[in-house]
Amino acid sequence: MFRLPIDVLFALAAAALHIGMVSPATGCRQQVDVRDSLHQRTARGGAVSDCGTVLQWDNMPSSQEYVVAAFLHLGRQVCARGASVGFALIDGRLRFDQEPQCGPIAEGPAIMTLKDVDPLTDGATLFSRVEQRCLSHEPVRLRTDSSSRTIPLPCTVAPPRPVEYRLTRIPPVVVPSNGASPTEQHYPLTSAAGLRLHNVTATPVRYEGKLGVRVVEASSAGPAEAEQPTETLALLDGTDFGDGVIELEVAGAPALGASGGARGFVGLAFRVQPDRRSYDAFYLRPTNGRIDDQVRRNHSVQYIAHPNWPWERLRRESPERYESYVDLVPGVWTRLRVEVRGATARLFVHGQSQPTLIINDVKSGATARGALALWIGPGTVAHFRNLRVRRSAPT
Repeated sequence: MFRLPIDVLFALAAAALHIGMVSPATGCRQQVDVRDSLHQRTARGGAVSDCGTVLQWDNMPSSQEYVVAAFLHLGRQVCARGASVGFALIDGRLRFDQEPQCGPIAEGPAIMTLKDVDPLTDGATLFSRVEQRCLSHEPVRLRTDSSSRTIPLPCTVAPPRPVEYRLTRIPPVVVPSNGASPTEQHYPLTSAAGLRLHNVTATPVRYEGKLGVRVVEASSAGPAEAEQPTETLALLDGTDFGDGVIELEVAGAPALGASGGARGFVGLAFRVQPDRRSYDAFYLRPTNGRIDDQVRRNHSVQYIAHPNWPWERLRRESPERYESYVDLVPGVWTRLRVEVRGATARLFVHGQSQPTLIINDVKSGATARGALALWIGPGTVAHFRNLRVRRSAPT
């Protein structure tokens, strides 16, 4: 069985590439040396121009690179220190190629699925499920060539994400020539371009098979049980929103080491004021969605209006009025639709035709305006993608 040393694998992954980019606007072509451009990215901030088209370096590993990262990490978690870690493709199946110090995978089992995902078909999803199990300190289960045999692999450390930078075009936000805000805007959120970060970091990733941005706290935001007080937002440039519809996909899960009060808080803030402290928001508590506790289930989604109306006050003064139940799974892409008209706001989840939560007294008032922002709470690893805004005239 053939095995490549780890240092050779990483050397191959880091080898220089030449990428040819074609500008749709002019048809001109430019060759880019990855080594030189990655150096420029580090030194100069990351965006280059290709014949007038703005390009950006994004970390976008391939499916195979996600598989390599996941399997090498699991091997290191299971094998004794100093043991060689490797795997190979034999007879159409991946097999661990391990030494006797590797316990349950020492015999080189053929892997049919890992966390119910075929490693040969969707590496990004496989990696994200391994990552979720490791963050929860739960074993990752492999199904082998014997359909009745499952191997639990212990994992207590999240795998490092693979790194493979590629050039991507930054989708422009089109603004009418008269300077007015566009009625419709689309933010693919495949990079951090167009985001103004406030106490968070944003990284482009492929998560559960889809491109998006990962948003986490830039520093500790206090105890997760408080779900506040430090505002953690990624504001969207060019948004001036009063009434209209916002649609997007989100996924939230508790971060590694988060306290017991973490719920994977993830959502959308609207009518955000320049102080970045005043806004309305809807957010999810994904870990409440399927827990065997009906009270927590009833608190799966929440409306807040900072700074005067945090969740604690709303729950204390008006129990159940500003939160509701919806089926949620931590770390899974979830469709949200927010409709705002005057002092009324409705939250729709999973593309349902009926709202999950209705707010008839939006605290910012009937005529307020402000920016939109991706919102996370303490102890959360959040993902966002494909945000669309349609503004409407106030009534």
